[in-house]
Amino acid sequence: MGIFSFLFGGGKYPTTSKYEAQLAQARADYGKFKQIASGADLKTFEELKKVTASADFKNKVEHLKNDKFSQTEEYKKEQELKALAKSSDIKGYFKFMAAGDDKKSAAALSSASYAEYQTLKKVVESASFAAKAKVKDSEEAKTLARYKQLSKDSMVKSAIKYAKSSAYANFKKVAGSDRLKKYEALSEYVKTDAFIAKKKDLENKNRFKQSAEAAQLANLEALEKNKDLKWFFAQQKAGTFVDAEKWQLTFSDEFKGSKIDDSKWTLGYLWGAKTMGMVYSLADERQKFEAANAKVSGGLDIQTRPAKVNGKVWNPEAFGFVDKQLEATSALINTGSAFRQKFGKFDFKVKASGVKAPVVACIWLSSDKNEEISVATFGKAAKGLTVGVAQKLSTVADVKVDTDYFIYSLEWTAKKLTWRVNGVEVYSTTAGVPQEEMYIGLSSHVIGDGAVGSADLMVDWVKVYAEK
Repeated sequence: MGIFSFLFGGGKYPTTSKYEAQLAQARADYGKFKQIASGADLKTFEELKKVTASADFKNKVEHLKNDKFSQTEEYKKEQELKALAKSSDIKGYFKFMAAGDDKKSAAALSSASYAEYQTLKKVVESASFAAKAKVKDSEEAKTLARYKQLSKDSMVKSAIKYAKSSAYANFKKVAGSDRLKKYEALSEYVKTDAFIAKKKDLENKNRFKQSAEAAQLANLEALEKNKDLKWFFAQQKAGTFVDAEKWQLTFSDEFKGSKIDDSKWTLGYLWGAKTMGMVYSLADERQKFEAANAKVSGGLDIQTRPAKVNGKVWNPEAFGFVDKQLEATSALINTGSAFRQKFGKFDFKVKASGVKAPVVACIWLSSDKNEEISVATFGKAAKGLTVGVAQKLSTVADVKVDTDYFIYSLEWTAKKLTWRVNGVEVYSTTAGVPQEEMYIGLSSHVIGDGAVGSADLMVDWVKVYAEK
């Protein structure tokens, strides 16, 4: 149910002060609604709602919560490195190197003395050498002496030790092997920034809590609890402001100052004012329209006062104007030269004081084709007011029009006319709905027999709306 539907629902007429308070609250609420609608919180909420509902976001959250380092290729490579590091051949290789044996063995095994030793060793171990070496001062004896001397050389002894060492054999086997290359490549890999960052990220127990996605979800949750946003969505779901959204103010007058605004209002019947600049009365009327009777002082007061005055009266039989003594003064103002509108909502805050036959006070709309809508006519009926279009009029007898101001409203669509008093519907019709632009009239007339008393049509304000 929209806010205007709520305010304009059926039931007893609320007091005007209460009704205006409701309208003021409705306007304030609508202002709040529009402010929230254009605010940063709603924009952020809608963006977060969209982002967090996406498959990509949900997939990220799933990975943040459930991915483990042990499930990655990086973990497998790290484990492979650990296995290689624990293997006896790789451990032996690095132990050998850590002791400096790689350099020591290389120096010893590549030394000239060890090369000479190896050469002589082949000679002295030959079958014929031993017998010849027994001959004193023979070349063989000299060779054997040199061999024995080299056997005691520290470099040769060291070389012999390395040559027989299983550690050296392992070193030679591992050096340059694919296993060593694998180990070295993996060792470098686990030192890379990418590996370190990924491991740190996946092993972080607060990984999801510290993520941008968690912050976004927390922000969304906070916004979902935001009182203003909850209120906004409740109004939006209920369609509270659907009616308010469709209206825009097109004309208004609160009658400030000391006289009517002649940029908005024309005195007298429009035809005479436009064609001849003349203010006149109709043949069945007993009043003269005078500007002084449209008094502005904190609102408009169209005053009807008994008085003997001369005025112009339209004589339809002679198709002309005649001078006639009239019995009252009053006023008629209209917006025909300044404002017209087809369809919309027309609101008037009015009090009709002392209006009774033969005085008739009117709020009306009229077109150039003389189509007329009575928004509210006072004094035509003994009590209350008369509303309607053309000859299809209806009396609303239960409105005490002279006790207080009431807000009289007409909603005019292409197919229907609806009248309301303080938001309560009093009459509607789909027959004879005008289809032309119409202008506003406010007036008081003396029609028919009877003594003329003082009467006031007091208008606090006029507001007109059109659909956007």
